[in-house]
Amino acid sequence: MTQQTQSRSRSIARKPQLGLMASMMALSLGLCAYAARAEDNPTLTAIGISTFGDLHYAADFAHLDYVNPDAPKGGEISEWAPGTFDSMNPYSVKGVAGALSSMSYESMLVGTADEIGASYCLLCSTIEYPQDRSWVIFNLRPEAKFSDGTPLTAEDVQFSFELFRTKGLSDFRAVFNEQVEGAEILDPHRIKFSFKPGVPTRDLPADVGGLPVFSKAQYQAQKLDLEESNLTPFLGSGPYVAQTIKPGERLIYTRNPDYWGANLPIMKGQANFDSIRIEYLAIPFQLSRRSKPVPIPSAARIPPRPGPRAMISPPWRPGRCKRSSCPRAPRPMAKRFCSTCGARNSKTRACAKPLV
Repeated sequence: MTQQTQSRSRSIARKPQLGLMASMMALSLGLCAYAARAEDNPTLTAIGISTFGDLHYAADFAHLDYVNPDAPKGGEISEWAPGTFDSMNPYSVKGVAGALSSMSYESMLVGTADEIGASYCLLCSTIEYPQDRSWVIFNLRPEAKFSDGTPLTAEDVQFSFELFRTKGLSDFRAVFNEQVEGAEILDPHRIKFSFKPGVPTRDLPADVGGLPVFSKAQYQAQKLDLEESNLTPFLGSGPYVAQTIKPGERLIYTRNPDYWGANLPIMKGQANFDSIRIEYLAIPFQLSRRSKPVPIPSAARIPPRPGPRAMISPPWRPGRCKRSSCPRAPRPMAKRFCSTCGARNSKTRACAKPLV
């Protein structure tokens, strides 16, 4: 074998080794870059998420600051609503939804009354997300269940997400279709939402976390449609369920005695009434004309009924008419006669001689 042939053989033998070394170096560089990105974008686990700074409540908080955790439960609160309703679907442009018809549904995250831009876990126990909020994982509570006792799982969350993305109102569809990549079920109580690159992600974890969750089984079994007006409510997991539905008359929601989340810190001291009654009135003035009094909270009372002239005449404005050109309306008959002797043109209701 010549020297040239031997050199060529050694060169060919070294080529696989060089290729293997190059692959290992590329893999090492990739791992280093991934580790650097992971250090720059660590995954956080929390009981909620805030748009502005840190959360007010710690992970071990007992109850919300503004509630009484020992508040007595019972009784009924009565409110009123004008007109009527013909639907129990508040997520459709068709029909007129009943008052408080969305109160039977819960979401994975819920806001509080003493913070702006903060959302805390309700259906979930914790959430996981990176600092850039490019995705979020919700760890659902295993004890969460719908009002009929069936368990609430990640499949129901994904079903509700897809339902709102295809049949929801325009604001739902705008957010979910343009900014959310999709929802992936990791296990029966774990679901991940990924967001599209290049979109602002600051509010997206709270947006998808605020999604109402319906029962997939009830929706399909009863052949419901999110786009249609329907008096059959969707099955939710909230503390109240619709008991009496009478369009044009009343709506009554009753507290579910088996509500799964009654002892959660986020729910302590809330949902205290046994029932919430909504009385529908054709016009607000019926409040003062009903033969049977309806207890109305002071916050819902309306001002006294205006006089008949104020109801049938437009408001007077300077220059609209001259006082001298307007005929004087006749006085009411009760003021033209004395209430005792019947004398005409009496200045008072007391008995007196007729005026000269």
